[in-house]
Amino acid sequence: MTTPSFLSKDAWPSQAPWILRLPKLIPPIEVRTDPFFSLVPLLTSTDNRFVKRRGMNMRTLGLLGGMSAESSLEYYRKLNDGVREARGGLQSANLWLRSLNFADVAALQHREDWRSLDAWIVKEAECLKAAGAEGLLICSNLMHRCADAIRQAVDLELIHIAREVARAAKRKGASSLAVLGAKPTMEATFYREVLASEGISETFIPDAGGREFVQRLIYQELCCGIFREESRFQLERLLDELIEKGANGIVLGCTELPLLLTRREGKGAELAYRNVPLLDSMQIHCDAALAWMLGGTEKIVKKD
Repeated sequence: MTTPSFLSKDAWPSQAPWILRLPKLIPPIEVRTDPFFSLVPLLTSTDNRFVKRRGMNMRTLGLLGGMSAESSLEYYRKLNDGVREARGGLQSANLWLRSLNFADVAALQHREDWRSLDAWIVKEAECLKAAGAEGLLICSNLMHRCADAIRQAVDLELIHIAREVARAAKRKGASSLAVLGAKPTMEATFYREVLASEGISETFIPDAGGREFVQRLIYQELCCGIFREESRFQLERLLDELIEKGANGIVLGCTELPLLLTRREGKGAELAYRNVPLLDSMQIHCDAALAWMLGGTEKIVKKD
């Protein structure tokens, strides 16, 4: 059998196909003899020892996303944009992302099967920890109903969205908050109890009709990538009612709601309605995550 000419020793590498010339195209990988390192950690920026030895000084964050995919895309973009703004150049966030099938999650939510959701979310958090995550973001307001189960089972720093929203509200001088979100977020106590523990004295929720409207808006439009101006106007009428009740701050307690309201103001705009601050829970959550990841050593541009 005749050996093809491009495989002969004399022909290598000038006449070889490009795929066989890859060793000349790829820069050599730095391999250390340090016994604390092996080849695998050197090939991944999420290995914490490698990050610290390189001087990057950035913690690794795990994201539980897909709830929904629309908001998870924004989480990923905001976190990477924030790291680049703080550090410049080609810097980006050290992340592990686990994106769940929201249809399966929503089905369990609809059946109010929180025992199954707790078990599922705990398992996913354990996977992120095993992958190298040091902290955790649940990319959903409602799924923070599983936060206590995670804290009890998984040794990870959980950045709680409601706690960060309460702190942002106090910075703005808002103490009477209206909460908008999925029906369970508005009707159950898990979210408002955390707000109260952080010093928020009073919370409001819409009436039954308003709660049904917000639920439909989230699950039938925003989570599906549908943004209708008519729905925006109806949402603003609901904001009017909540402000009349005495709210001096509005919690956008569903990570999809800001996606509708920022389409007119533009991304990064200061959100307010009738001079009442709209607390963008997703942006606030991302700002807190960035401060944690970077250890508070860099100036983070706050957008809340």
